[in-house]
Formats: sequence, structure tokens, C-alpha cells
Amino acid sequence: MPAMDQPQTSYDTGIWPWLLQRVTGPALLIFLGVHMFVTHFGGFHILTFAKVAERFRTAPVFWTTFDSLFLIFVVFHSLNGLRTIIYDFRPGPRLRLAATILLWIIGIVTVLLGLGILIPYAKAGG
Repeated sequence: MPAMDQPQTSYDTGIWPWLLQRVTGPALLIFLGVHMFVTHFGGFHILTFAKVAERFRTAPVFWTTFDSLFLIFVVFHSLNGLRTIIYDFRPGPRLRLAATILLWIIGIVTVLLGLGILIPYAKAGG
């Protein structure tokens, strides 16, 4: 019988990745819903650069924070899910470590590139 003090996780992935996967999943549904409404149904029937710039001019702190968190959550959730799939194949400890390090590098680079585009764009008012 499994221990009751810890939820069942994929092969030794740890409690924090397990918990954050469950937090970011529902959060992504909210982010995606807002994104879909604003970009496709909220008066932006034809999405243009000027319309995105206007959105950033109206509430720059909100939209910069929203888009930054959306980016971070998407990258974390997807790469953590990929890590869990890799762990489900029960690789050895060295391969698990290598996969985790590689996925962290990919994630950090992706987030930094995304923020490196988003933040200057938002500061310029679109």
C-alpha cells in the first residue's frame, strides 16, 4: 500500500514538479481563455500589430504581467510534462539528470528569449 503522506507521482519525479503541473494546468486554461477572447473575439477580428500595440498602451503593466506569466506557465507545463514522459520510461539516474538539465536549459532560454522580446515591446508602448 502506498504511503499516504505523499501523492502518487510518476517514477520519482518529485512533489514540486507534480504539484506545479497541477497548478499550471488550470491556470493555463484561464490564460488561454483570456487570450482567445481578447485576440479573437474581443473586437480584434483581424489581428494586427497596431491592435496589439494598442492593447499594451491601454494597460501595459497588466498585459506585460499576463503575457509573461502565460509564457512561463506554458514553457514550464510543457517541458515538465515531457520530463514526466521521459521518467515514465524509467531511464537510469544519469539519463534522468541529463534530461532534466537539458529541459531546464531549453526552458530558461525560451523564457529569456520570449521576455527579451515582450518586455522591450511593452515598454515602448507596443
